[in-house]
Amino acid sequence: MAPGESGSCLKLKGAEPPAVRLWKDVSERLQKNWGLRNYVKMEHDTLARALSAIRNAGVSGKASLEIKPSSKLILKVLELLKADGYVKDFAFEDNKRGGAIKVSLGGGINNIGAIKPRFQVQLNKFEKFEQSYLPAKDFGRIIISTPKGVMTHMEAKQKKLGGTLIAYVY
Repeated sequence: MAPGESGSCLKLKGAEPPAVRLWKDVSERLQKNWGLRNYVKMEHDTLARALSAIRNAGVSGKASLEIKPSSKLILKVLELLKADGYVKDFAFEDNKRGGAIKVSLGGGINNIGAIKPRFQVQLNKFEKFEQSYLPAKDFGRIIISTPKGVMTHMEAKQKKLGGTLIAYVY
């Protein structure tokens, strides 16, 4: 066997993976039948994408960013981040295409992310997830969706509520 060759996998010049061929075929059909030119795949988790955009903007030193598309959940999470001082300000703009949110970063975010899978948590199980997602006790927040609305884990403890884990920030 010659150097650089692998016995188990041969690459054919010009051959595309089946998924790429399928995607091109679907795009061509949409253009032909419906007149759609720039067909974009649907996003499944807009919150996770928005939180990773915030993390990436903070790491690269940007003072602001724009999040597209927006959702009510993203707005609620940003309200909590603003209340805790992680975000300076944000503004929603309705552009009739999912909306956009302009966020001004405060520079206090070390790490932020969505929690997947979205675990259901009872009041007495918060400690386990605090240890998993936060670096130290009382440092950072876990954002939870409860029957009484979206709130931090500290508020949920005070109100004696359980719920679904959504995100973490510290």
